[in-house]
Amino acid sequence: MIKPEPLLVEGRVELEGSYTKGPQLDSQTSVSRAPGSESPYKGTANGARLATENAKSSDADEGAAVAKKTTGNPTSNTSGGARTTGERNLDVDIPPPIPSEDEGYFLLGRDGGGDHKFSSLEAACSAIRNDGAVIELRFDGRRTETSLKITRKVTIRAAKGRHPVIEFRPRLVVTDGSQVRAISLPSGLLHLVGVELAMFVEEEVSAEQWTLFSVERPDSLRLEGVTVTMVNPRMYPAAIIELRPGAGSMMPDNIPMVGGQPRPPLEIELGDCLFRGQCDVFMVRHAEPGRLTLKQSVVAVQGALLAARGSTETPPENSHLELKLEHVTVALGGGLIRMDSGNLPRKLSPVQVLAFDSIFSSASGSRGGEPLSLVSMTGNSPPLDFHKLLMWNGRNNIYDRIHAFWSIESTEGTGRAESWDFAAWRSNWTEAAEANPRVVDEGIWRRQWLGKPFVDMTASDFALDRQVRNPAVSSATNTNDAGADLVRIPRPAAPAGGDE
Repeated sequence: MIKPEPLLVEGRVELEGSYTKGPQLDSQTSVSRAPGSESPYKGTANGARLATENAKSSDADEGAAVAKKTTGNPTSNTSGGARTTGERNLDVDIPPPIPSEDEGYFLLGRDGGGDHKFSSLEAACSAIRNDGAVIELRFDGRRTETSLKITRKVTIRAAKGRHPVIEFRPRLVVTDGSQVRAISLPSGLLHLVGVELAMFVEEEVSAEQWTLFSVERPDSLRLEGVTVTMVNPRMYPAAIIELRPGAGSMMPDNIPMVGGQPRPPLEIELGDCLFRGQCDVFMVRHAEPGRLTLKQSVVAVQGALLAARGSTETPPENSHLELKLEHVTVALGGGLIRMDSGNLPRKLSPVQVLAFDSIFSSASGSRGGEPLSLVSMTGNSPPLDFHKLLMWNGRNNIYDRIHAFWSIESTEGTGRAESWDFAAWRSNWTEAAEANPRVVDEGIWRRQWLGKPFVDMTASDFALDRQVRNPAVSSATNTNDAGADLVRIPRPAAPAGGDE
């Protein structure tokens, strides 16, 4: 179970650095913004472009090169700066202070050596040679990266009392076909703690899919106290975490050698996190087994929590994908699970859902006049095949504004469509498989967050209304509230509209 360390988050944000357009740096100097100022994620895909210079030096001289470069650079990101008051004119440029020498990205010397400072997270990750490395982010405010590749066991964490924000903006040239992948994990392990991430889907970059984390066969991915924002106003296909097949066949990893053991399933664990924006959370592009766990978190996305497209490869016998949801608050524009086997069709791995003490809310209500389903499946497969792809076990869950629970649209032959309401959903599962569910249409939230952009939603939008008889209050196991404990969710560095 994840046990997060308390994070010190100041009640302000200082956006200091350089604005950029495309790959070019602008000379404008940013100013501090008080809580309640406009979110940098509003507006066009370009948004507010904040960047820092990347020193061009070898790993051996990088610390000295960065220290020399940043000392006299008035546009570098810093943790200092004058606090913005209500009387300050935000239209006036305020020169940021010179950064201190102990700020930046530090690869900790766990082998007894000293800490090594780098000008970018990419440079720090590239310098890792052994498992168990720790990179500490000792700065506040925003810094820009293009992409990372991690193949070792690495922890990336915020320094105590710091609130670092990493913005991923791709280069104009996409090197991986039609895919943009910010953080690639072909192997190894990544543990991310207390860091805020944002990915910008740029209109100028031609790509068919955008992904923040792209995982192939790492040991695990763990996010703890992390905020992720996907800025994608034109709604290009995008996901926070992509599960993709590794290079070559899946056979060597899943079939044991004589006397050997099969490779354990991939594990992804997300706890005390906020995920928001115009995207899906999980995009599954293979049929391999895996365990996806989401605890004490808030999800507010335009798409689905889990979107599965499958693979042409046959999955291992009796394998499945496990999705465990515990005390999560989920506001979705595209349903909880969306599966598409395509026209050929592709192979889909069955999904076993374990959902406890959670709130599932429809953020859009309908699409094209038809009610959105909690679970939807489409493709050129018989309906009975689709029925085998879902195993459900739920307890003490709240379903808010959800009227269609399972829809199937088979394009095989003349086609066939099914839509299950709550009564049909309940009749398909035993009392033990769906224990004590509550279906509500309104009245559980303290605020009306419908219509607010997903990219600007925060945990406070999902505070429960305690002035009315609320089925979500004290309805979970051990008389806790359903949904996430909002106190544990990190506060984004740039709240919009002064709602925080």
